[in-house]
Amino acid sequence: MIENMYNFADYSLGANDVDNSNTVDGKPIYYWVEEHDTQIPSDAGFVALIDSRNITVRDLLLTRNGQGVLLKNSTYCRIENVSVVGNQDCVYFDVNSTNNTIVNNSILNNAVTGVYLSASSSNIFFGNRVEGSSYGLYMTTASGECEGNQIFNNTIQRQWMGITLEGYSNHPVIGNMFESNVISNNSIGLSLYLSALNQIFHNNIVDNVVQIESNESMNMFDHLGEGNYWSTFDGADNDNDGIGDTPYVIDEQNSDNFPLAGFFSEFSAVWERSAFDLEAISNSTLHAMTFDQPQKSIAFNVEGSDAETSFCRITIPEKLLGGPYQVLLGNNQISILNEQTNGTHSFLYFRYVANNGRIEIRGETVIPEFAPILYAAFLTLTTSYAVLVKRRTRLLPK
Repeated sequence: MIENMYNFADYSLGANDVDNSNTVDGKPIYYWVEEHDTQIPSDAGFVALIDSRNITVRDLLLTRNGQGVLLKNSTYCRIENVSVVGNQDCVYFDVNSTNNTIVNNSILNNAVTGVYLSASSSNIFFGNRVEGSSYGLYMTTASGECEGNQIFNNTIQRQWMGITLEGYSNHPVIGNMFESNVISNNSIGLSLYLSALNQIFHNNIVDNVVQIESNESMNMFDHLGEGNYWSTFDGADNDNDGIGDTPYVIDEQNSDNFPLAGFFSEFSAVWERSAFDLEAISNSTLHAMTFDQPQKSIAFNVEGSDAETSFCRITIPEKLLGGPYQVLLGNNQISILNEQTNGTHSFLYFRYVANNGRIEIRGETVIPEFAPILYAAFLTLTTSYAVLVKRRTRLLPK
């Protein structure tokens, strides 16, 4: 099959016999049935995993097919760093494909769907860029239940519909989680039909022609007192906690009770092989976060706010950096307008007048370094104990 608009696809619900003597634009079709514990070769032109387990699909370019990567009744597979471009459908899951991981892929300019999930549950999608399809992510119960999927840290933009949940009678789309995604510049950001009990929070829903449409659905748009950032929310935040004082109303059945007052961001600080998550709500763009253990500080760049006064509310794990805190913009100290704690995390809210600059937050306590002298002492003690045990063992009678 050479230079067709779409070379090959399989929209059936069963397994077929297709070997790799078949090629698409000169690359083999890998249509694997009942395979396990291996990786798709790097010369693949089409990938299908049927009744398979623990298969890795990595570092490929898949283009000009009906589907980019097809899974049917396959589990514990991993799709990573794959460019799936110019197909009809892209990452296509059907017939009970569960517990798979789809991470850091570029899913671009596919005609119909970027990600299609039908009758597939408990999959993880994170860190993917989905752009330029009719449907960015389409989740449906047309042929069975579709629940327990986790969709987080993806960028879904420039589609007709960014995220679509479409249930069928007696089979609503339920129990999925959508967290920390950027859903922007779509004709419709979220389209929800016959769906319930899905968690949708910490998403940035920005500059869509229609932010959300909801029909016969009842979902949860906040979690632990924090919802989503809606670029069309025009409510106030008079108590300076980064959360809007009034709900963002979607329809009679749904509302985001705690809409975020600014764009949601998250970072990780790694120290002694442990990762600590920091979260921020701001009307500036935040990037280049660093953690300095000797200086007891966290710092990040701010840029791009069009407001006269910018703001930031940052959540800091107290185990990593504890208060009391100071906030500096350059060499100038900034007043903390609201500081709270829940016993494990501190929440700092401050304002500043600057479109660009670097914010530094200094603490009083910091996570300790595992001292080399203590490690040496521990190693010596362990070695001495091992030698003593060995000597005592030699003295025991046979």
